[in-house]
Amino acid sequence: MYTQKVKYPVFQRRTDLSIQTRFLIAYIVCFQNKWGTVTRLSDKYNVSRTFIYDLRNYFLFMGENIFQLQQVIDKQTYKMDSLEAIFSLRFEGKSSIESISIIMKRFGLSLNSVGFISQAIKKMGDKIGNNLTVNNPSLIKVVFCCDEIFAKQTPILITVDPVSLTILNIELALNRKGSTWEQHWSNLVSQGYIPLYLAKDEGNGMDSAQKVVLSNTGVQSDTYHAVAHCLGLWNIRLEKAAYKAIEYEYECLRLWDNAKSQKTLIKRTEKYEKAIRETFQSIELYESFEHLYYCLLECFENFDLDGKLKDSEQTIAFFDNTLEAIKLLKHKEINEEIKSIENCKKNLFHFTKVAKEIIQELSQFVDNETLQPLCLAWQVRKNSVKLKNQSERKNALERKEQYILESVKERIGEKYEIIKNQVYEKLDQIVQSSAAVECINSILRPYLNTIKNQPTQEFLNLFMFYHNHRRFTAGKRKGKTPIELLTGEEQTEDWIKLLFQQTAS
Repeated sequence: MYTQKVKYPVFQRRTDLSIQTRFLIAYIVCFQNKWGTVTRLSDKYNVSRTFIYDLRNYFLFMGENIFQLQQVIDKQTYKMDSLEAIFSLRFEGKSSIESISIIMKRFGLSLNSVGFISQAIKKMGDKIGNNLTVNNPSLIKVVFCCDEIFAKQTPILITVDPVSLTILNIELALNRKGSTWEQHWSNLVSQGYIPLYLAKDEGNGMDSAQKVVLSNTGVQSDTYHAVAHCLGLWNIRLEKAAYKAIEYEYECLRLWDNAKSQKTLIKRTEKYEKAIRETFQSIELYESFEHLYYCLLECFENFDLDGKLKDSEQTIAFFDNTLEAIKLLKHKEINEEIKSIENCKKNLFHFTKVAKEIIQELSQFVDNETLQPLCLAWQVRKNSVKLKNQSERKNALERKEQYILESVKERIGEKYEIIKNQVYEKLDQIVQSSAAVECINSILRPYLNTIKNQPTQEFLNLFMFYHNHRRFTAGKRKGKTPIELLTGEEQTEDWIKLLFQQTAS
């Protein structure tokens, strides 16, 4: 069988091809390649197809090296955009990690996997820590407003400056024992923060820790939890009981009116008369308790109706007499609450000492005719802020504050804003409760819901940084960040920019 040999062209290494020619071949293959182009170039320049493909690969490789710097910059910018989106959606958008991933995929952002997002938050939270970084912290004197909030059964210890609403420390703890609070406060003291006094509830852990770490620091017991909360609940219960007794009396009257026989009439008459007596007793108990309850709350107001600072000794004596009057109502459960109030009474009126010092300081540059109405206006504003649902009374108090301030403005003229702000800022240092922690709790709670109440310390670190450096959008602090109010120094950068600056390494 005859087999014809197939002759293939023999290619030699072409050293005579110039750089321009090689460049032209590679360019044509990369950008003008059509079917048959490689074959035609191979025939024209008497080179192999492999040689042409090698030229193309070298051309692309060198192009990548030439433009590599710009590609790296573009990738870094793209990465930064994705990271900013992650933290913005997590804290400003209150989105869960799964939701962040979906949103980022929708808008074509890279680094959008659930795993990466979770690790980025954990890593950044670990880097930022829970130490509040400010300039010259030893020069900052603040009130330590302290309390615990819970994520399921896990306690979160929080210390807040109630004036600026800055979170000084937030810590996921195994328990709320005294040793845990000792470490919590020792960390703040070691950073140089000076507590003016403590505002807290009557938790045993905080009590024991205060005696060890902050034994020379004054304590203001939480007046809300000690009095307003427990007795306020009883005020509501007694009111409901009185209305229920009235309804029962009306029902007895209806049944008495419908009696058919003399025997039934006599029986229902006794029942109706008993209902009348019980209704009278319920109403009398409710009205007497309500009056005494509001007398107790009035003891926590710093100024009288003329704006003069109340005498602390007289206020405490009136408070004691009111407690004794409540005892005379002979309500067993309420008297148990009175005992708990008496046990913490020694720290309930620390605010009167603070108020006296502040008024003495303000009196040095503000005359009494100006200071007293400003103090009254401040107190009216404070009372209006406390109201939640009574919109009509809240509006009335706000109008009253404006009326008082208008009279002050007419009196002092162009200095009004400066003096009013100075007085209000000083008076805001009079703290009677740990309500600032409750405020933080209301802000933190939506985030805890998105993570099924299973927070990590890294997440709490980031939440603390975000809260302290974000700008308030409403209220008396509108336009300011907590850290600005704490330090008095202007914050020029957005919180996300500051986050990346402080964690850059």
